[in-house]
Amino acid sequence: MSNSLINSKSPYLLQHADNPVNWRSWSEDIFQEAKRDNKMLFISIGYAACHWCHVMERESFMNEEIADILNDYFIPVKVDREERPDVDQIYMNAVQLINRQGGWPLSCFALPDGTPFFGGTYFPPGEFQGILQSLAATWLKEKQRILDAAKQVNEGLVKTDIILSNNKKDTPTEDFLHEYVNSWTFQFDSYWGGNTGAPKFPLPASLDFLLSYGVNFNNKEVLDHVKLEPTPKSRF
Repeated sequence: MSNSLINSKSPYLLQHADNPVNWRSWSEDIFQEAKRDNKMLFISIGYAACHWCHVMERESFMNEEIADILNDYFIPVKVDREERPDVDQIYMNAVQLINRQGGWPLSCFALPDGTPFFGGTYFPPGEFQGILQSLAATWLKEKQRILDAAKQVNEGLVKTDIILSNNKKDTPTEDFLHEYVNSWTFQFDSYWGGNTGAPKFPLPASLDFLLSYGVNFNNKEVLDHVKLEPTPKSRF
């Protein structure tokens, strides 16, 4: 048995074509279906080379019990971030606003019209199933709580967009950049790379900024951090 992704051109989407989850690809039809059936959207975004995307597929999306919950109470949508970076950016912004961090697989829940209200990245199967069951029950019995959460996230995204738009008008001073990067260096993981703590998803925009800063100001600490390659075997 295959789902509708079997007709996709994306290698990443095709990898999920045999999941018991009834995946849909991104289109206007998903919003019409969600509104008609009064279902929330579950939007899962990843890419073919993403390790944790494959882990979540194996643990959760190939799980019949989890698939049944997704199919019964949600419209499951699978997106290739390399094919639709515009969609990825919208829901990445939302998840980063909700959790202060993002990454892939990106797991975002949205209203039938696509407005995000909750999300994260990789969820272990037990936790993921609990989230699905909790959201399904809340949608049926206390829908207003979800509508209120969506409103808060949407307002936060609008404010963030305003702030970013305003910042584009002014060029940061060198003193501001030095202070900003100096505070950032305290979060550098000098062994594994990236920032300390989890998750360890690389964020290209952050690396591009640090590389540009390191080159422009000849900052060896920052350049070494960007180029750092972890050597876990040397630890043992």
